[in-house]
Amino acid sequence: MKLQSEIPWYFELGEQAIHELVLLTSIYDCQGCAEQRDILKNIRERRYFRQNTSRLTTDLEFFLPDAGYVERIESQYQLTKRGKIRLRDLCELACASPSAVTQINKEGFERFKGLRITLGMYPFTRGRLLKDGPRDREISNYCVYAILLSETALQIRYRALNRNHNPKMPCVYVGMSQYTPRERLGNHRYGKLGSEYVYDQGICLIPLIYSHLNRNDMSRQEALETERELSECLRQYGFAVFAGHHDIAETAPKPKALRK
Repeated sequence: MKLQSEIPWYFELGEQAIHELVLLTSIYDCQGCAEQRDILKNIRERRYFRQNTSRLTTDLEFFLPDAGYVERIESQYQLTKRGKIRLRDLCELACASPSAVTQINKEGFERFKGLRITLGMYPFTRGRLLKDGPRDREISNYCVYAILLSETALQIRYRALNRNHNPKMPCVYVGMSQYTPRERLGNHRYGKLGSEYVYDQGICLIPLIYSHLNRNDMSRQEALETERELSECLRQYGFAVFAGHHDIAETAPKPKALRK
């Protein structure tokens, strides 16, 4: 199994993504529209960024407009709807990635946490909202799903399963169910037939990772196999992964009769 080519780039919270996050946040703080000097001044005064703001100028002038995240109207930069969605996604990643600490100040983290709520509980998208399609409840069909986990999710007992974890990539929970992904996320959040792991650490669904894999006639065995393959694929790209139906057996304590 291979991921869509854009997925690893979209989720890696590297230097480029940090620049996007800081710039989009500053524009949002300036009522969604401001000149370059005001955007950079706001970043310096609010201490969002650990490094020199001069490195942000090129991204503001070229990358953000080319990506469709901002529109340049005369000398001002205006945040677009796509830019707000991208900002929401980056705020989630900042809260889920321990590597962000090296480039973002404490003041920045507090602001990004607040923006997560302000911008609404939107799923990860690439400029569009992905919705679960209708599911025929009379057919026993299954699906796979992925949930973003907080930065504290990589507990010691799961590190052995994620030896190749890239600190720039987030932690995710991968599972399968006969319920829709949204219904399953609700189960986890309210502790109804859910994982305590997701109950404590879960943030939101990530449709960009799994939506293209689901179909209406997927059997339980096919869903289990897809969950395993998706988990292995994500680990190859540096994600820290906990697969609900496959990793439990590896991390569960052994029966006393089998202990040496």
